[in-house]
Amino acid sequence: MRWAWASLVFVAAGAASAQTPDPFDLKFKAISGKGDPAKADERLLVSKNLKIDDASLLQFFRDRTLNKTQIDALKRKVKDLGAVAYKDRDQAMNDLVAAGSKARPVLLQVVKDDKEPLETIRRVELCLRKVQDDSESALAAAAVRTLAKRKPAGTVEVLLNHVPFAPGPEVIEAIQEALPTLARNDKHVQDTLIKALSDSQAVKRGLAGAVLVRSDGFAKIQKVDQLLKDPDPQVRFQVAKAYLQAKNKAAVPVLIDLIAALPTEDIWQVEEMLGQIAGDKGPHVYVDPDHEPATVRDAWKAWWQTNRRAVDLTKVDPNAGQLGLTLITQMDNGKIGKVKVASGRVFEVNSKKEIIWEIKDLNYPFDAQLVGKDRVLIAEYLGRRVTERDLKGKIIWEKQVDMPIGVQRLPDGKTFIATRNQLLIVDRSGKAVFTYVHQSTSIMAARRLRNGQMIVVSSGGMLDRLDAKGRVISSFQAFSVRGGGIDVLPGGNVLVPATRENQVVEFDRQGKPVWQVSVPAPISVAHLANGNILVVTLNREVLEWTRDGREVWSYKTDGRTWRAWKR
Repeated sequence: MRWAWASLVFVAAGAASAQTPDPFDLKFKAISGKGDPAKADERLLVSKNLKIDDASLLQFFRDRTLNKTQIDALKRKVKDLGAVAYKDRDQAMNDLVAAGSKARPVLLQVVKDDKEPLETIRRVELCLRKVQDDSESALAAAAVRTLAKRKPAGTVEVLLNHVPFAPGPEVIEAIQEALPTLARNDKHVQDTLIKALSDSQAVKRGLAGAVLVRSDGFAKIQKVDQLLKDPDPQVRFQVAKAYLQAKNKAAVPVLIDLIAALPTEDIWQVEEMLGQIAGDKGPHVYVDPDHEPATVRDAWKAWWQTNRRAVDLTKVDPNAGQLGLTLITQMDNGKIGKVKVASGRVFEVNSKKEIIWEIKDLNYPFDAQLVGKDRVLIAEYLGRRVTERDLKGKIIWEKQVDMPIGVQRLPDGKTFIATRNQLLIVDRSGKAVFTYVHQSTSIMAARRLRNGQMIVVSSGGMLDRLDAKGRVISSFQAFSVRGGGIDVLPGGNVLVPATRENQVVEFDRQGKPVWQVSVPAPISVAHLANGNILVVTLNREVLEWTRDGREVWSYKTDGRTWRAWKR
């Protein structure tokens, strides 16, 4: 499972294409997160010439929060983007860009409104690209964490009012993590959150409801229950997730209905949650080219009607997706005398860098995936096989295949395998039910998406997006991938490790670079549920970095490391 219970990335986060700036305009500075995290946050703020006393930090957010008069003024500017005179349109765009990230909620509302003229939407998207500032997100998140630790009076009101104007999802997540602690045993704070349940802004309603459910003694507030029927699907989504964490069955039918109500890029999270609830007894149908959201929703409704009495939410792990365990594949670590031999291993470490389990004597393991609590899929490149093993190394299932470089267990129980020259999907008996042969250069990396599409990167750096039948949908020239580790974000963007360029780059569906960060010699990358990235480098390191280039965790191996995943 790769979804996080505490994530609150919606409305204020907006469309991915609208959030991300042109990476070639960005200049990230890596700031070490080693040592005391609180001190690291303070150093970051001071490095940007910001005062870090309580009053100044509170004012930092007040200055970036708009009142109704300011919002109305921005709405008039948005309307002027469609003015007849060019100078009026140009002036409106300049004024909106000058407003910075504070203008984002107003601009995002236009993007979601299909009644707006296409020309206006185009100009709004241009404004969104220009007002996005990832460095501002890093500063705001650091300021949130600093205030949460100090707890000065007025913190909750200030942060809650700022949520609609947060410059990015990292800030919203920091606020949501801070508020439950601040709310406990503080009636004034609790009253503030209860009042926010009726706020006109959806993002505030959803956050307040989720925080109250997660705060001690507030799981049964009637007003929070009303949010499960809120007209905004994102509000229902966030509150239902909190109810699920509280083991409240009222969450399940709400999540099921959301399959046909949420944007496509969010449906996968609901499917992950329902899949964990149902286990092997679920309908095993997912939104893809052959199944519309309404069809999938109805299948889950039928399942719930039959199984609702038997469902036991106490068996659902509320920490799924945030266990802090990192799975690592290492191609070699054995020696005969002073000579290294091809004796690789797959192992998992915790946040303290302690090995939890380890499988040794593997023949160049390129990729691995946890499938269940005590099973792991392993692609052995020189062993020419994919195996499913228990965590002691015992082989449960095996498929012979030439030079496997990637492996994924699919929701329906089949297995997707990428090799140097083909893509396969095999059933439990090992029979290939899908085969795609790559006709040009070698395959360096491949991933299969939940909707059935596949991403393939060749040795020349060409990135192809294939449909479920193996037909090329689009192609563009990405960076040459030296390792085997690309990843695909929920919205469809692709993360690519550009080894020679010392960068990790995110490409949108059209092949446009929309984000990048400098990382020394990356060979594989994985997107984490908290928004960070997990990178394996040629320096035999596994690094977790924030989107703005701060290292928050690292692990040094004693051999050539190829792939890493975190749960």
